[in-house]
Amino acid sequence: MALYQIDVKLAELTSLDLASKNTKQSIQEIAMETLNDCVGDSQRLDCAKTLYWEYPIVNSNVIANALAVSEHTMRKLVKDSSVFISCRECGGCEVEVKVESRTDMLNIRTGRCHRDIGVCDECLTERNMKKAADELQSYEKSKRAQIRLAQLKRMPYKEYLQSPEWDDLRWRTKRRVNWKCQLCNKDKATLNVHHKTYERIGEELPSDLIVLCKGCHAKKFHDKESRNEKEHDTDS
Repeated sequence: MALYQIDVKLAELTSLDLASKNTKQSIQEIAMETLNDCVGDSQRLDCAKTLYWEYPIVNSNVIANALAVSEHTMRKLVKDSSVFISCRECGGCEVEVKVESRTDMLNIRTGRCHRDIGVCDECLTERNMKKAADELQSYEKSKRAQIRLAQLKRMPYKEYLQSPEWDDLRWRTKRRVNWKCQLCNKDKATLNVHHKTYERIGEELPSDLIVLCKGCHAKKFHDKESRNEKEHDTDS
């Protein structure tokens, strides 16, 4: 019984498909007749543009045959087209958008077009002003960062270790190693962040620093620190 019902449904689908094909064929014939009934080349070309852009179900070759040209030439003849859509940003203005192809037309109308189009002049001006303001803010921020970096590099080392930049960096460095000594892997201990090089003060790389517990720090760097006080940068 169930298989019989499936056969019935398949027959219905076949019937619908055949009806759909017949309807599409009828549309092509109507389009051809409409073009042939046009008086003069100008009217025929206007009709061809309407069929091409407004009725995508009409095949391109049908329009080309009615104009007695190739499909490539036909597309050149009907290439000038546009569509009016609501501004994509404010939604309150009608914006004319140039259309490049039938697919482009469909994507524009269904909101699937990825081109930067459909923005009214007022919104475009506002967008450009915001972009300029953001670029200026970014430039000023970068400039301040450069000035601050220069200050950090000129700063006495002990003063640098008291700076908010170093305080933030050593906290992030400890967190990066999961709050453990990188030599003995001890946690729940007082940890120091030690410079392995002083070449990039103020803009240290992760590899420039090592996190050590007090014991490992004393064992590894105690003798060196006694010779060079600058290297004593514990943060306990």
